[in-house]
Amino acid sequence: MFVGWFLNSAADNSSLEVTLKEHLTGVLVEQVMEKDIESVRPDTTIDFLVQNDFVQKRKRAVRC
Repeated sequence: MFVGWFLNSAADNSSLEVTLKEHLTGVLVEQVMEKDIESVRPDTTIDFLVQNDFVQKRKRAVRC
């Protein structure tokens, strides 16, 4: 049973890798990157950053 699970998992991962490669071939980083990144002050607490920027504003990145 374990061998079957392992082979199935390997096949699923291989299929996912091929699908991602097909969809991402030729896509430039510029097309998917977030260009408008807000700066945060170095004295900002992690709690505030997570709640304010990542949760409420749904930001994925910030810079100091």
